This record gives sequence, C-alpha cells and structure tokens, in this order.
Amino acid sequence: TEGLIGFFVNTQVLRAEFDVNTTFSELLHLNSAT
Repeated sequence: TEGLIGFFVNTQVLRAEFDVNTTFSELLHLNSAT
C-alpha cells in the first residue's frame, strides 16, 4: 500500500496549451521544454 499512496502523493500537474490535433509525443516534447 505504501507504493500506491506514493503514486498519488508524487503526482505532478503539467500545464500545457494544445489543440485536438496534438499527439501525445508532441505534448510530452512541449512539457519537457519547460
């Protein structure tokens, strides 16, 4: 259960602006630049 609790505690919120045509890999690339 400690691993499960750590999963919820250690989540990070990522803010990004993207449109419906943005792929998941493009979204990751945009967030890695910040």
